[in-house]
Amino acid sequence: MSRTINFRGKRFDNGQWAYGNLIIDDSGNCEIVDYKNNQEIRYDVRRETIGLFTGLYDADGKEIYEGDIFQVKAYEPKFEVYFKNGMFEYRQIGSSNRPFPLRRIYFDSYVLGNIHDNPELLKGDKQ
Repeated sequence: MSRTINFRGKRFDNGQWAYGNLIIDDSGNCEIVDYKNNQEIRYDVRRETIGLFTGLYDADGKEIYEGDIFQVKAYEPKFEVYFKNGMFEYRQIGSSNRPFPLRRIYFDSYVLGNIHDNPELLKGDKQ
C-alpha cells in the first residue's frame, strides 16, 4: 500500500500556504520543499501552522490536512482533524466527547476551512 506523504505550512514571507516535503533543521526552523518543473523551491513556514495530509479527500476532491475543519452535509456539527498518538483523529468542535479515528471520510463531507485561516469555525456548535 502506498500513500502520499505531504505537508502544508503558512509561509513567513506572504502568509500563503506552501505544500510539499517538510524539513526541520537543528535550530527548529521549518521549511516546506516543493518540486515544480524539476526545480526545488524552499519556503520558510510557521511551525504552528504545519499540518500533515491525511490521505483522504472531501466530497469535492479537496485534500484533508491536520488542522482542517469539516462538516458532514446532513449533520450540523463541525469537526476538527488532528494527529495524536500516531493517528489522525477528529472531534466535534465544542464537545468533550471522545475523538474518533479518521480512517475514512463520509461521501458528503466538506472541508469548511482550517484552524489557522478560519478560527471563527472553532466556536462550539449548539448541543
